[in-house]
Amino acid sequence: MRLPSNDCDNCAMEIRRITMEETIDVRHQTLRVGRPRETAYLADDNEPGVFHLGAFVNGVHAGVASFYHQPHAEVLAEMPGTDPAVLFRLRQMGTLPEFRGMGMGKALLEAAYPQLREAGGEVLWCDARVVALKFYEACGFVIIGEEYDVPNVGPHFRMWRQV
Repeated sequence: MRLPSNDCDNCAMEIRRITMEETIDVRHQTLRVGRPRETAYLADDNEPGVFHLGAFVNGVHAGVASFYHQPHAEVLAEMPGTDPAVLFRLRQMGTLPEFRGMGMGKALLEAAYPQLREAGGEVLWCDARVVALKFYEACGFVIIGEEYDVPNVGPHFRMWRQV
């Protein structure tokens, strides 16, 4: 059963680790709409240290987020002297449309922070779609640099925050 985002008084949300394969349907429906399903797969999804979180509302898989140990020069330039080993990247975070506005994205991030710290992470960065800037800013992320375009996806900003 799918619940509309404005009907969550009795919703039970669970955040847990999932496999890469379990991310694909939600990724495809939220981030790759109108594109082939294969575009929801990323080459580094199964690299060591990568983990994926799923959000479930009353048992329905409604959101995903993936975390990669991945330094980035532009992020490191913001923090001179920072060890590249402490940088992690958030990718492919999405929530099915009918579940948006329930706090799922924030819950996914909050669940990830202790796991990132346990893995030695201190900084989380992402390539944020312009339409999601307010969400990321509300979650403590700050913009680095100028807007840029991701082909076939749209305008983005790079953002980061400490975990």
